[in-house]
Amino acid sequence: MYLTSPIMNLTGKIIITALICIGAIRGYSQADTQFWFAAPDLQQAHGDRPILLRMAASRLPATVTISIPANPGFNPINVSIAANSSQSVDLTAFIGLIENAAPNFAYQKGLLINSTTPIACYYDIAHPNNGDMYALKGKNALGKKFTIPMQMDFNNRTGVNPPYTTDFVIVATEDNTSITISPKNTLVGRAGPFTIVLNRGETYVCTSTSAIGTSKPGGTTVVSNKPIAISTKDDSIALPGQSCSDTAGDQLLPDDLAGNEFIVVKGYLNITPDHYYVYATTNATTIKINGLSVGTINAGEYYTGKLTDVSCYIESDKPTHVFHVTGFGCELGGAVIPPIRCTGSTSVNVTRATSTDAFYVNVISPSDIINDFKLNGSAALIGASQFQAIPGSGGKWMASRITIPTNVAGAGQTVTVENPNGKFHVGIIHGSPTGTTRYGFFSDFSSNTIVLKNQEDSTKELNDSITLCTRSNAKINAKNFSADTYRWTGPNGFTSDSSMLIINPYQAKDTG
Repeated sequence: MYLTSPIMNLTGKIIITALICIGAIRGYSQADTQFWFAAPDLQQAHGDRPILLRMAASRLPATVTISIPANPGFNPINVSIAANSSQSVDLTAFIGLIENAAPNFAYQKGLLINSTTPIACYYDIAHPNNGDMYALKGKNALGKKFTIPMQMDFNNRTGVNPPYTTDFVIVATEDNTSITISPKNTLVGRAGPFTIVLNRGETYVCTSTSAIGTSKPGGTTVVSNKPIAISTKDDSIALPGQSCSDTAGDQLLPDDLAGNEFIVVKGYLNITPDHYYVYATTNATTIKINGLSVGTINAGEYYTGKLTDVSCYIESDKPTHVFHVTGFGCELGGAVIPPIRCTGSTSVNVTRATSTDAFYVNVISPSDIINDFKLNGSAALIGASQFQAIPGSGGKWMASRITIPTNVAGAGQTVTVENPNGKFHVGIIHGSPTGTTRYGFFSDFSSNTIVLKNQEDSTKELNDSITLCTRSNAKINAKNFSADTYRWTGPNGFTSDSSMLIINPYQAKDTG
């Protein structure tokens, strides 16, 4: 007798109920050893420089190489970072080689950062009146399908030439990368879908034809045959009736890292509520806010939320992206919000840019680990009493908003948030109500999934269907670089705490 797919029936259940959300103990910040980035171009009339890469090492020292692969005339920059420390590299002298300006051209301007050990890294547009931080996401920024999330309410300030624009910028990581862009709203020179081809390290700018918020290209889809990364820029957007304006942008996540659960924590705007935008990647996506259904949207459409409470809980029945606009006073910043299910880090390192601007750490945490945090080694700086429950999460999630004084971390120094007992998310809001807002998330955006291998051929991942004889020795090997503990459950009370699932002999009763 032969049984078809019994192992995958079992593992399918295991993946859903146990392995994806396994409590891996090691899991550092949005850290990696390689980062691709396409740098946007801000207009110098308001402020677009200096530009810096700010990098933080964790427990191991790092040697970092910064290069522009498509430009052989650029001499790579090498930097050494000591363990548990930060380094900032001023790239302003190369701004003409890095920033991507006019649309509809292939540039040789993609940045590549390679490190010998995992580091956290962000691109800092450090102008005091028009800055922003781009949290670089390493391999999590790479994908073959993107739905562009953007704010869709605030206009770019007008009255300058060249004008302030809204862009998204693409960088290819391999030669002969074919990319099809389907605009949601009209782009400069492009009214409908079009295809471009880029080589490794080449970049391409797509620009909105309009400065009006509702006409931005949010919801545009970008599909490629090889991995790409995309960053967005909304230069000098302004709140209605206010004299201040600021830039909002981030490096994006591909659609295969879109999520179903998000938490948005309020910043420090005093003119308007925070705005957040939930973008569907699939038709007929139902959105809930704090447990209440607010509507159904199709792929490329968005739901706009206005946050007046300290936080809110977002759910969707199909994968979505969330973009959040917050800031200080009337100075705006924007960031992609990480999905909270099966993501996060146990240690996050971030470099503080300045001592003159406020530096806030927003921590989103499961409620059962709020007693176990340390900030720069001190439990006194981030206690359980500083956390508030997230409405609509059923008590599972809490958040805190913590200001970091300069005697804890000054300009160029590292802020480290740690918790050995579980994964959490950290957002940074850095700025002032009379200057600019830098905003970004620095915990791991990727799902902590386990790769299941066929033990007889460890190079082969299990497919949807395999054939196994009854009374044979069934072996499934689960491996994840950050996982220390495993828990398998199955029919008839089956449990195991080993990375290797062994059922010997496998019988029909084990199906499921």
